[in-house]
Amino acid sequence: MSQVNIRLLDKSFAVNCPEGEEVELHLAVQELEKRLNDIKKQTNLSNREQLIIMASLNLSHDLLKMHNRDQVNNASLNFKIQLMVDKLDHILSKKKTNMSHKKQDHFDINVESVIEMS
Repeated sequence: MSQVNIRLLDKSFAVNCPEGEEVELHLAVQELEKRLNDIKKQTNLSNREQLIIMASLNLSHDLLKMHNRDQVNNASLNFKIQLMVDKLDHILSKKKTNMSHKKQDHFDINVESVIEMS
């Protein structure tokens, strides 16, 4: 863990961050700072706690929407995969049936040839 200094709403904080994730932390701070400033402009709120609560709620809402969208996408993908599997099963069973008939036809021809030869 490394200690990283960040700044939000004109206040500095020292936070622990896993090694190698400092860049992502700074990007997250920039995104949060942008959201906090947007909320501040849109609502005329100046209370730091209220701004943080609003930003937290907005981020949680965005996260839930993304999660729900991912679930819908996964369900759609699973449905499409199942359709493909069903089609492949159908094709393979037809091919297997055709191969079985060909073997049967071949056997029938051989039997008939034997009968004619007698």
